[in-house]
Amino acid sequence: MIGPVLVAGLDLGSTGMKILVTDEDGQEVITEQVKTPWRLGPYGATELDATALLVSVGHLIDAAAHRAAALTDAPIGAIGISGMGESGMLIDPDGQAVAPAFAWFDARGAEQAAAFPWDIRAEFAGRTGLPLGAQVTVAKLAYFRDHGLRLPGLRWLNLPEFVAMSLGGDTLLEQSLVSRTGLIDQNSGQPWQAMLAAVLIDQPGTRPAVASHARRARGRSRVPPAGGRCRHALRACRARRAIQCRRGADHSRRA
Repeated sequence: MIGPVLVAGLDLGSTGMKILVTDEDGQEVITEQVKTPWRLGPYGATELDATALLVSVGHLIDAAAHRAAALTDAPIGAIGISGMGESGMLIDPDGQAVAPAFAWFDARGAEQAAAFPWDIRAEFAGRTGLPLGAQVTVAKLAYFRDHGLRLPGLRWLNLPEFVAMSLGGDTLLEQSLVSRTGLIDQNSGQPWQAMLAAVLIDQPGTRPAVASHARRARGRSRVPPAGGRCRHALRACRARRAIQCRRGADHSRRA
C-alpha cells in the first residue's frame, strides 16, 4: 500500500537525468528518465543551456507527477536533487544564467589552470583536496573571464543548486557541492581569498554561502511544467522548505 506522502529524488547525470518517486518507507512508486540536453561543439566542447536544462527538468517532473497521480492521490512532499559537482551556472543578481554550464569533462579551462600563479598551483591540492586541472570550477571561471565575461557581481551555482533555485527553493550553496569548486579552503571551510583574487571574483558579490549557515530569499519557479499537478507538487515542497540538493558522483579520479 502506498503511504500518505511521496518523496522524489532527482539526479542530474552526465548521460541522463532521472527521477525516482517513493513512499516514505522507500518503496518505489515510479521512475522516469530523459537525456541530458548537452550542446556539443568543436574539440570536445560540451555545455548545457539553462533554458534547455530547465525545460527538460520540467518535462521529467511533470511526467513523474502524472504517472504518480494515476496510482495514488498521495502528494509529493519533498524533492532531493543530486548531480555533477563541478558543473554549474553563473547567475546575475536577478537569478538569470549569463553563460552555459560546461560539462565537468569539458577541456576548456586547462590553459587557465596552468596559468594560475605559482603559489596558487603549489598550494591548490593541499588547500582544496582537489587536483588542479580543467575539471575544477575555478578553471572554468577563469576561462569565462579570459573570454570577456565580467565576473564581479555574478554568483556561481552548481547544477543541483541552480535547479533547486529554479524550482523555487532557496538560493544558496550546499557544502559538499561548493567543496568541488576550488574556491574553498578545506582547512578553514572559508573562501580561499588568494584563489578568489586569482579568478577576479569580488567576494561580496559571489562569496560561496554554505547551506547550513546561509539564509537567502526564496526563489521563484522558472521550470515550465506542462501540468498542474507538477506545479502543485512544487508549491507543496516550497511550503515545506523540502527542496534539497547534494553532490553526486566524485569525478576527481578521472581528471
